[in-house]
Amino acid sequence: AISQAISDIKLEKFVLFITNSQESKHYVNKEILNNVNVDSSQLQILIANEINMVQNILEGINKQEEIKIIVDESQQIEGNSLRRLSDYTQTSSKISIIMFKDDYQKTNENNIQEIFNPFPYTLQKIIRNTTEIFESYKDYISPNYKFKEPVRHFKEVIQCSFITDENIIKILIETIFNLVDNNKILPKNITILFSSNPSKEIIKSIALDLNKHNLPFSEFSLANPIHPRKITWSTVYNFQGLENHIILLVELQAEPISETLRLRRLRYIGRSRACSILYIFLKQDDFSQNGNIADIF
Repeated sequence: AISQAISDIKLEKFVLFITNSQESKHYVNKEILNNVNVDSSQLQILIANEINMVQNILEGINKQEEIKIIVDESQQIEGNSLRRLSDYTQTSSKISIIMFKDDYQKTNENNIQEIFNPFPYTLQKIIRNTTEIFESYKDYISPNYKFKEPVRHFKEVIQCSFITDENIIKILIETIFNLVDNNKILPKNITILFSSNPSKEIIKSIALDLNKHNLPFSEFSLANPIHPRKITWSTVYNFQGLENHIILLVELQAEPISETLRLRRLRYIGRSRACSILYIFLKQDDFSQNGNIADIF
């Protein structure tokens, strides 16, 4: 999406970029400015809940100027907001829209084709994962979706279980040291994803062990540059739309008896963030050691 914006700015189009958070807004602005000289007369960046500002922005632009609206993570934008965007953009033939959408992730009832028909738009679909990683999350894709499987092979998904916090901390540290020391992986290419917010004790323990080996450890942030020696962590929810080469996915809660729609969505997101290698660490409880939990009933 950023590359598209840079290309359009170089073609002297006005670019209106819509993204999903203040943090990503800061990052998008920084990356564009690193590649092209631009000011507010040629670029405006909004977050999704600022779509009501679009009309005023468009009214302030020369009617003869070509306008490109770029919507990133469009699957996360509410249908009503997209309808407002569609209404605003019906006023000029000089306006075109490109939407980047994770077609597997059904987070909102925002039928883009219905909302923007017959207005022309482009929906860009990208599959970045390997076939092995795809196999780990395809069960969490809605059966209503038509999808094209990736063709890139790399390495199988690695899965193991843990019981206690001490157990997962030890496993994570051993895995990271093996990747960095034995496989010569750059630390910046490794991110630990937790299914929910980890305790302060877990983060503190991991940080202490990594710091002993001169490996900084901090929460991932788009606003901060990543040091080559730094291992990052985040929650699955906060890592939506992002990726890294190697993901260590930690399911902090044991698998429930019934799976909610939200949990399915988060599992899909967590398992699809890796570009090359995916580790999945599953929490066990007293029941899960007995085999299939359904057998208990």
